[in-house]
Amino acid sequence: MSFNRILALSLSWHMKCNTGELLRILDKGSAINRVSELIWFMVIPALVDICAAHVVFIVRFEPALGVVVRVVMESYIWANITLTSYVW
Repeated sequence: MSFNRILALSLSWHMKCNTGELLRILDKGSAINRVSELIWFMVIPALVDICAAHVVFIVRFEPALGVVVRVVMESYIWANITLTSYVW
């Protein structure tokens, strides 16, 4: 859609346009889309899955096992975030 919008602009706009500015605007839009996809389709389902596992272990087995699962998963998430921040 953005490509079609850019092509539909007038010739005078294209002659005065700073290409770097246009590319920066398009990159910002794609970055926002990528972050929202990451949150909605990876992070939220993973957190829902962890909560569901915690509830299942408490109900199906015993509360102590549910607490162990919860602590292990929270430790994994913390370690993952910490190590990723050092790498990037």
